[in-house]
Amino acid sequence: MYKSYFKTVYVVGNGLDLSCGFKTSYFDFMESLTIQQKNKNNLMRHLSKTYSNQGWIDLEIELKNYSNRLKKGLNPNWKEYQESFEDLKMSLYQYLSKINFSSQQNIKNFELMEGFVKEYELLYILNFNYSNTIEEYLELFSPKLKNQIKINHIHGTLKGNDIIIGVQDDVDLPKGANFLYKSRHVNPQQIANIAHVLKEADTIVFFGYSLGETDHSYFDFLFETQSANEATSKNFIFYHYGDDARNELDYNLRMLTKKNLNHFYANNNVEFKNCKN
Repeated sequence: MYKSYFKTVYVVGNGLDLSCGFKTSYFDFMESLTIQQKNKNNLMRHLSKTYSNQGWIDLEIELKNYSNRLKKGLNPNWKEYQESFEDLKMSLYQYLSKINFSSQQNIKNFELMEGFVKEYELLYILNFNYSNTIEEYLELFSPKLKNQIKINHIHGTLKGNDIIIGVQDDVDLPKGANFLYKSRHVNPQQIANIAHVLKEADTIVFFGYSLGETDHSYFDFLFETQSANEATSKNFIFYHYGDDARNELDYNLRMLTKKNLNHFYANNNVEFKNCKN
């Protein structure tokens, strides 16, 4: 039985897997698609064209963009769109399932995790990755700590064959595209638990996670609360890779604090750590 109160919470994003050399970005996924897959349906063609034009892609933002474009058509076929979305999800699952996530192949890179696993003996890890990278590390290097660490894979796992992609509830979608909302697939008890855990934590660490707009709804309450005058101080640590990642963090924090970033910094102990150095 895990305690309901964790002094330290780690929020882990795709930057962890990327730092270990795993090709898990949407960029890598789009690069992996064959010509046949790229032309499988209208959604895949849209994503492929966007990727070719921009040289990068935010899959969740493009799902919203495609939904709005479809809405403008004369007779939008939402059933076909949902089937295309399920094909996309399966393609992503199949691509990621081919990656060897074994920590034994990346022992040196896993030193990035060693610090927080050993420094904090009782952890709650909010994991936005589909992989079991952290579990692999614990199994190999720190098996005794497994029972002291609660890992919440909020968007599912490859092993569980239940990966979740889509958009947050604060995104306005046409009625026919309701199937895209993550809230239809995420366990509501997990969401409620996150709010409680973040509220009670003394220290919250973000690693490999940029606080992008597609997941803002998970953290709106936390950052608004910690930016208010009556806020109880917390410790925040943000790991980032280079200046561009730091700039992205600054932008997203400004949005999450409703442009009240000075109060957030004044109310809390905030530290930025550049992994590139």
